[in-house]
Amino acid sequence: MKNTIKEYKAHPLMILQLLKPFLFVLILPALTGLVQYLIMGSATVLFTVEFVVLGVVLSIALLNCINFRLKTENEKIYINKGFFLKKRAVIPFSKVSAVTVKQSFWEIPFFSCTVIINTEAGSNKKGDFEFKLPKSDANELFNTIYGSQKRPAVKFSAKTLLLSSVLTSSAITGLVVAVPFIHRLGKLFGRALSRALFDEISSFSQKFNTYFPPIFNTVMLILLLSYAFAVVYSFVKALNFRLFAGENHIEVHYGFFIRQKTIFKKQAITDISVEQTFLMYLFKRCMLCVSVAGYGDKRDKKSMLLPCERLNEVNEIDFLNLPYLEQNSVILRPLRGKRMLLRFIKVPMIIFMIVSAVVFTTALLVPYFERFILLACLPFLLSAVFLTFYFYYNYRYGKIGFGSFVYSRAASKSVFKEMYFPFENIAVIKITRGIIARKKGSCNVKITVRSQKSNRIKIWHLKYTALKENLWKEILNNSPHKGNTNQ
Repeated sequence: MKNTIKEYKAHPLMILQLLKPFLFVLILPALTGLVQYLIMGSATVLFTVEFVVLGVVLSIALLNCINFRLKTENEKIYINKGFFLKKRAVIPFSKVSAVTVKQSFWEIPFFSCTVIINTEAGSNKKGDFEFKLPKSDANELFNTIYGSQKRPAVKFSAKTLLLSSVLTSSAITGLVVAVPFIHRLGKLFGRALSRALFDEISSFSQKFNTYFPPIFNTVMLILLLSYAFAVVYSFVKALNFRLFAGENHIEVHYGFFIRQKTIFKKQAITDISVEQTFLMYLFKRCMLCVSVAGYGDKRDKKSMLLPCERLNEVNEIDFLNLPYLEQNSVILRPLRGKRMLLRFIKVPMIIFMIVSAVVFTTALLVPYFERFILLACLPFLLSAVFLTFYFYYNYRYGKIGFGSFVYSRAASKSVFKEMYFPFENIAVIKITRGIIARKKGSCNVKITVRSQKSNRIKIWHLKYTALKENLWKEILNNSPHKGNTNQ
């Protein structure tokens, strides 16, 4: 490769990025004091101190921005930053796990964007470098690291993206996003929009008659509105979703108000998973995801490659040419039988029986409040039903196979997923056996995959002797002393 030296300077808007940690503790109070001074013509001692400190912090941020340099030479990235405290990082291209370019809508007129270089070094976020560059320089850096060859583009219809948003969104996410949005919008118009919206929901809910108390209608309407907001929010974000698959690299574009593109090498992939939410399971849809070492702190969203692909079509995706999808091992499944099934679902059954007993006993003792009692216990009953299905899924579909590539399938947290990864990418194998498990000859195994934000999966109640035999066989096959009789 031709040895070319390229040097890049920070965009002036990087000053805002450096001042971001001081936004609420220093900048906003200082601006508030400045407005009061312009209106009233007087300043307090606190405002004077804040303004002086802000001037010092702004000067340091300006010096740090001016002294930022990024250089590429001999397939290495050299990052120099700091004025009073100078720091230097050298990153070989081969150690870069992913490069992300983000551009908010307000940065477009300034031709600015944020560049994030992810590496495997350090703990989560500690091995990442974030800075602002002019958009043209960011694209040039992009091409310098990964090359400028064209990659086949894959687009998805609005119907597919909408279906993906409907099946993956949650009311809780809608609440988290909507509440701050409504609160800030209310401040902008000088009204408590949150209170006005709540009053309208309460008034509308009173038009419906249900078995439960009136508050049930209000809560359900709030959850439905939150879910609808989350669906719209996810759909808008996914409108510009594009996938570019090359021979050695994968490039993902998405975002509407904040546009983002990320590229990573296929060799940086630590594991591949086919994931389903509960709704996706009911509609027999899934999403194909990859985990990339050092790939930020929200890998589950950033690494989605194919939304809502059918399970039987995942292995037919030739254009991606993903590694690790081979299955060349003997599959181990949980022990079978009625007693073993009871071991899986005993916890949710006990919860269901306890809650049911509390509901009926309390309803008999306080007959005038049976609707409120049932409403208060309904979330616990639904949770017990979901947990029953959750553990039954592990009993029915849980499996693991050890070979050069490890294959596993189980319910993990609130997601049902299959994972594919090479045996050498395993960081920790944890086998647990309780008193009953030792009598039954079973065990639980948890596999943690090597990465900054470790991905893990747990398989329940496997036959201990079979697991140990297959595990040690594969450990010996991957040992660096393989073939040495003196080991």
